[in-house]
Amino acid sequence: MNLLLVEDDARLGKLIRLMLEDAGYQVTWSLRGDEALALASDPAYDLAIVDWMLPGLSGVDLCRQLRQDGWSKPILMLTAKDAVCDRVTGLDAGADDYLTKPFEFEELHARLRALARRGSIPLQEEKVHFGNFRFHPGSSDCLTYWSAIAARSFPAKSFSTGCGGLKKTSQTITSTPISACCAKNWRPKPAIPRLRQYGD
Repeated sequence: MNLLLVEDDARLGKLIRLMLEDAGYQVTWSLRGDEALALASDPAYDLAIVDWMLPGLSGVDLCRQLRQDGWSKPILMLTAKDAVCDRVTGLDAGADDYLTKPFEFEELHARLRALARRGSIPLQEEKVHFGNFRFHPGSSDCLTYWSAIAARSFPAKSFSTGCGGLKKTSQTITSTPISACCAKNWRPKPAIPRLRQYGD
C-alpha cells in the first residue's frame, strides 16, 4: 500500500514513517499541507494520513481541497484535537476516519487495514521476523531482514503452524522449539513504543 503521510512534527513524522515502512508500507512524508496537495496529484497513492495543524494549508482545508479536486482515496485524520466538534469538522471536511493522539501503532495499523477494505485496496501482508530473516505468512517468499532480497521459497502451508519455531529442510519447514531453532542468532523484536502525545 502506498501512503501519503502529512505530519509537520519532524520527530513524530519520522517515527510514524519508520514504523509504517517496517510494517511493509511505502510512505511519502510531507511536512506541509500545500506540498501534500501537490503530491496527491500522483495517482499512485492509495491512502493519506493527515495531521490537522499544518503549515501552508491546514489538514482540514487539505481534506476539503482534495475532495473538491475529485480525490476519492481514503483519508485518515491524525491529530491531538479530540473534542467532538473537532471530529465532526474533520469528518465533514472529507476525512474517512479520525484518530487522536496519543495512540498505539497497532490501532493505526488496524484503521489503515479497515480503510483499505472499504476502498478495495490490497491489504498489507503481515511480516514475521526471525533473526536475519523476514517471512511473509501466507506467501512462499522468505526475505532477508536487511536486504529484503528473496533468499529461498518455502511451501506457504509451512507458515500456518504459528511461532513455535522454524527449521529449514529440503522438503519443508518443520516446527521446533524456538531456542533450538534460533540459538544465539535470534533476538526478540523490540516492543512497539506508544506514540506519545505531540502538540499540534
